[in-house]
Amino acid sequence: MDNNQSTETQALAAEFKERFIQKWNAFDTKDEFWRPLFTLHPSTKAEEVDVEQDYGMSQSSLVQANKKTYRKRVTRYKHKSFDLHFKVLLEKAKNGWNEDIEEQSLALFDTMRQQIDREASSVFDNMFKEDTLALGRTNAPFSRTAYQETVISLYEAKDISGIYVTLNPTALMISPKLQSKVYEHISPEDFKNRNVKVVINPTLKNPASWFLITDAKKGLKCFERKAPELDVFAMTGDRNFITGEIDLSVQSAMIFKISARYSFGYTNPNAVFASNGTGESK
Repeated sequence: MDNNQSTETQALAAEFKERFIQKWNAFDTKDEFWRPLFTLHPSTKAEEVDVEQDYGMSQSSLVQANKKTYRKRVTRYKHKSFDLHFKVLLEKAKNGWNEDIEEQSLALFDTMRQQIDREASSVFDNMFKEDTLALGRTNAPFSRTAYQETVISLYEAKDISGIYVTLNPTALMISPKLQSKVYEHISPEDFKNRNVKVVINPTLKNPASWFLITDAKKGLKCFERKAPELDVFAMTGDRNFITGEIDLSVQSAMIFKISARYSFGYTNPNAVFASNGTGESK
């Protein structure tokens, strides 16, 4: 590729990148179930460590705290990388932005959104494996009675120091398959009047499960190490990402890439009261 061709290709890549970013900014992300549930925090570290600790409420407890005998719960948020791309042969790319590039871009954006959704959803899928939620989980299928009993159980919640805490429900997360059943028992107006948002999560592994989210401090958190970042560049040949070698026998292409890094979790188990929905109805 001579200098003139290289300059033209770079200009074309810059033009595509601007269009690519515009398409992403216009992409509808309202279906990202996790955004109204998780508090978003920026991150500048390889991983984040969050600590919930009990310094006690009495003088004797404070003395113990000074002796480093206080209780604490440590949660590590390990970021996961999401990297996706598609390529268009350079000869075809020279024809400019077209319907095929448009469709591939939208498909790429949708896949990125789904992958991040699934990572956030894994927090809930894994809750039934964790001992820290022993007091905040059940196997009751959703019903008005089961829901009300779960809300009442919030009054029995304690913090890490064993002191009763005030919790309020803020959201009910369910699968699409459970939506009609939920509204058979409790109307949308009832949820709205109680300031409880119903969140539909299509990525739950168990469609019968349901989760009551609370306003507990240090609850559901998302650390954003890298917001979705987009790039378009020309590649001569095909790079082996393991060895770094470039196979020049492969035709040059324009690479459309999107990448991000996130971690999801919770520090305080009082953030969620969960049911796998597999038990007997009440």
